[in-house]
Amino acid sequence: MTARKNLVFIFVFAPWVFSPVFSYAQPIPDKEAEATVVSLLKTLKSNLVQEMQKNGPLGALEFCSLQATPLTEKVNQSLKPGWSVKRISDRNRNPLNAPDEVDQEALKFFEAKGNPDFIWLDKMDDSKKLASRYYKAIKIEGTCLQCHGTNVSKQMQKILKQKYPKDKATGYRVGELRGVVRLEIKQN
Repeated sequence: MTARKNLVFIFVFAPWVFSPVFSYAQPIPDKEAEATVVSLLKTLKSNLVQEMQKNGPLGALEFCSLQATPLTEKVNQSLKPGWSVKRISDRNRNPLNAPDEVDQEALKFFEAKGNPDFIWLDKMDDSKKLASRYYKAIKIEGTCLQCHGTNVSKQMQKILKQKYPKDKATGYRVGELRGVVRLEIKQN
């Protein structure tokens, strides 16, 4: 029997009340955390919509493959020390967005609870350093279906196979959980 590597606690309703069972907090426990995550989502979405309008779905795919990671890094550079944001999905297109063990638990929680907007949790690693994680759901919208839906065009499928041979990010329907944006706040 192996020992569990991480202790995970989710804040329920107030930061001083916690439960080892995944739950989500209301109201949002930290407005700054919410603003940080929304900043990344707005940055990516506004650029993606602009590219979609200018060059269609294939242009949007090209934008995502080349610019999503650098734009995320640019947002990270503007954050407080110890803060970082990342997109996570268990059905990822880019392997860099694959979930770790704690992320997988958070994704399972989102699915089990009908995709709440957010959860907040604390995790302690093997060195007993605490990191808080705030997760915000990324839900599929209508425009997402051109690259992530069940009826992706043949041309899009061909390009996806070239760029992402291990792509798991298709077959979605509107409203489904695409993944999450994770804000990690490392405690010193």
